[in-house]
Amino acid sequence: MLAEISGVSKAMLGQIERNESSPTVATLWKIATGLNVPFSMFISPPQAEFPPTFDPQQQAMVITPLFPWDPELCFDYFSLLLAPGTVSESTPHKAA
Repeated sequence: MLAEISGVSKAMLGQIERNESSPTVATLWKIATGLNVPFSMFISPPQAEFPPTFDPQQQAMVITPLFPWDPELCFDYFSLLLAPGTVSESTPHKAA
């Protein structure tokens, strides 16, 4: 049973299966270890359909969408690559 070999509770596994909870990195690590599979199995590489975006005001920044905006989760995720010496500051987002 996965709960026993991973150390993740049955309740948490059920929530993850029903898409009611997003597992933490630590939880994914426990599941991967329990199943004896690489952690990377749970991580998708950036999709080719979401190419890097260059900020025309700051060519020293490359923004790569990793997960597109999900209106149900109100969530998106990006990778920002800054050239050495580049500073990027942003204002906090307001809660929805």
